[in-house]
Amino acid sequence: RSAYPGAADALARLSAAGGKALILSNYAGRAGTQRARLLQIGLDPDNLAGPVGVVTSGELAHRYLSANRRQLGGRVLWIAWADRRGRGLGDFFEGLDDYTLAASVESADFILVSGVESIFAGTSAESSPTSFERDGDFSAFAPVFQRAIERGLPLLCANPDIRVMRPWGKGYLGGGLAEKYESMGGKVLYFGKPHALAFEEARRMLAEVGASTGDKICHVGDSLHHDVEGAVDAGLDAAFVVQPGLHAAELPDAPTSEEVALLCEREGAPRPNVYIPR
Repeated sequence: RSAYPGAADALARLSAAGGKALILSNYAGRAGTQRARLLQIGLDPDNLAGPVGVVTSGELAHRYLSANRRQLGGRVLWIAWADRRGRGLGDFFEGLDDYTLAASVESADFILVSGVESIFAGTSAESSPTSFERDGDFSAFAPVFQRAIERGLPLLCANPDIRVMRPWGKGYLGGGLAEKYESMGGKVLYFGKPHALAFEEARRMLAEVGASTGDKICHVGDSLHHDVEGAVDAGLDAAFVVQPGLHAAELPDAPTSEEVALLCEREGAPRPNVYIPR
C-alpha cells in the first residue's frame, strides 16, 4: 500500500509555502500509530501540522471509550482484524484498563467494530478470519448480530468506510457491517468521515496550529460520500480525486466536469468544488 501518486510532493510543497495540512483518516487505530506508519506509504509526517497532524476515526473512538466507561459498561465484543498488530490495533486498548474483551454475546455490554475478520477478537472464542473484506459475505456475523440486537447491545463503528480500494480491487469494511446492524434494528454510533465529529476535530487541530476561522479549508479525498459529502456538510471545500480512487471505474480516465456532475447526481452526493483527474 502506498500514497496516491503526487500526494507526498503536494504535502511537501504546501508545507514549504507555509500551508497547514492534516490527515483525516477512517483508520481504526490510534492517531500516533497512523503517524508512525506514514513513512511506510511514502508520506513525510514532518510536512503535517502540529505534533501529530493526524485525525483517525480510531482515535475518536478511543477517546469516547475513555470518557464513557460508566455509560457503556466494560465488556467489549471486539470485531477486528486477525493480524491486529500488523493492522495497527495492537496498542488500541492501552489506557483503557477498565475494559475487558468478551468471549460471547451474552457476556458483552457493546460491540466495537475495528475490522471485519475476527469476531470475539482477542479471546479464546476468536473466530477464524471471515472472508467479508473480499466478498462481503455477512453469514458469519448474522447470528452474532441477531442475538446482540435482541440483548440491546449498541455497536460502535471505528471505521465507517463501506468500500475501500485494495491492491486487488474494492474491499468491504466495517461501515458495511454497521449499516447491516442498523438495518436489523440495532443502534450504531459512528466515528470518522463523513460524520461531523471528525471534521470538527480537524478544525480544532488546525486552529491549535494557528489557522484562523476565516481561513479556507479544503478536504481532499476519493469518496463522494465520506469525503465530498462529509466536507460539504461541515462547511469545507472539497477536492475529489478520480484516479485511482474509489469511483475510478465509474468515470473515464480524463472525465469532464459534466461527467463528474452526473456521477454525483447518480450517487446522491453534492458536487465537489474541484476534481482531480489523477
